[in-house]
Amino acid sequence: MMSRTRFLIFLVLLSGLLTAPALLAQDADTPIQSCLDQIRDGCDLPGSLVATFPSTPGANSTVYTGGVANLSSGQPLEGDMQYRIGSTTKTFVATVVLQLIDEGRLDYDDTLQDLLGPAVAPIQNADRITVEKMLGMRSGIPDFNDCNFQIELFTNPRRAWTPQEIVNTLEGVTPEFDPDDTCSECGSNCYEGDGIRQCWKYSNSNYLLLGMIIEAITGNRLENELENRLIIPLGLNDTYFATEPRFWGHRTRGYLFWPEDPSTLCDANPTYETTLRNVTSLFNPTAAWAAGAMVSTAPDLTRWVQALVSGELLSPETQRRRLIRTNADLAGIPLTYGLGLMEVFGFLGHGGEFFGYANVVFQNPTCGQSIIDMVNVFPEASGASYYSNFLVAAQELCGQRNCSESLSYVDTNVLSEIGLNATCSETEAQRSGPFERSGYRGGLWHVY
Repeated sequence: MMSRTRFLIFLVLLSGLLTAPALLAQDADTPIQSCLDQIRDGCDLPGSLVATFPSTPGANSTVYTGGVANLSSGQPLEGDMQYRIGSTTKTFVATVVLQLIDEGRLDYDDTLQDLLGPAVAPIQNADRITVEKMLGMRSGIPDFNDCNFQIELFTNPRRAWTPQEIVNTLEGVTPEFDPDDTCSECGSNCYEGDGIRQCWKYSNSNYLLLGMIIEAITGNRLENELENRLIIPLGLNDTYFATEPRFWGHRTRGYLFWPEDPSTLCDANPTYETTLRNVTSLFNPTAAWAAGAMVSTAPDLTRWVQALVSGELLSPETQRRRLIRTNADLAGIPLTYGLGLMEVFGFLGHGGEFFGYANVVFQNPTCGQSIIDMVNVFPEASGASYYSNFLVAAQELCGQRNCSESLSYVDTNVLSEIGLNATCSETEAQRSGPFERSGYRGGLWHVY
């Protein structure tokens, strides 16, 4: 009889036969393309991309692109270009952790202290922080990616970081809450979901530590585990875990507004240049590591989100547990968060940001549609355009609304709550310049 572990490996290898759907170019006069163009033009984006595909076996994706991949040359943005996916990396890392649980090499209740020992001495409560709490952002570990860390990154963007060096930056930093706190004890970090009230706070530190755990358990480098377990079996030929600033391949450039004085990033209102800078190969992805260092493409991510939401890489019980979610809030956007996977308005997946790039990867099991969305500027003047692209496409595909109806719905029912507007044309916050708006903390973007 085939063992459970060998059976899972067999399923993974078999899944590699299902390659990423082909991307088909879309005519410029379609509703989604029209909305995409309005958002891009109104928000002064260099380029943007939305790829959609139905959950029908053998179906192809449709790609909507606009703008340029290179502001200097005017090279158009193409649907198969690589880009940095930031926190979407967390979906990959969480899947490897859950596979290790399936294999009996790790347990949800294993503690940080037991797994990493002296390496996590800077982390308070390490003896009571479990693997499951880190996967679900319920550990209370403070985020290493604070304004002081950002000052260091803008001062020395090419610096190579080790995970241990980043962990050491948390020495003496007060936790967001105790891992055993009840909602009455964690204040504004209390959320209720599925009748359960829990403390929750998004923190990149959780996934940095989970990456270290993967290496400790397997004895292999994180990038090798991601490649052998996920990337190769699924045929994600243009996806990799980046370990150096240089960005090779058929890629779009990434841009951002540079702070005029990086040392002021902890101030209430730091100022920024008004011209976009090319940062494609400037920032070292080791500063994000397991929290956000990966590179991918829209075709690869269409295949990835199928595997992520279907649970084909995990046992049914593990996938069921992964999908138990806590109500949460990120920069004013309501969502629910499971184990390395979030839900937004019925869509399951994740979003991510890294210097110069922002993206979302989502699938809606109910309406049978998936949406991959990317803009090649982050942080940007609007603060929300990549999210607007996703919301508008979701309304057109699943809400059966045309472009103007979708824009109106998104503005009225979602973005107005956080002082934003999809086409960057209405709100005072969006007219006031980069970063002076909800979602940013003193000029600091909130996640990788």
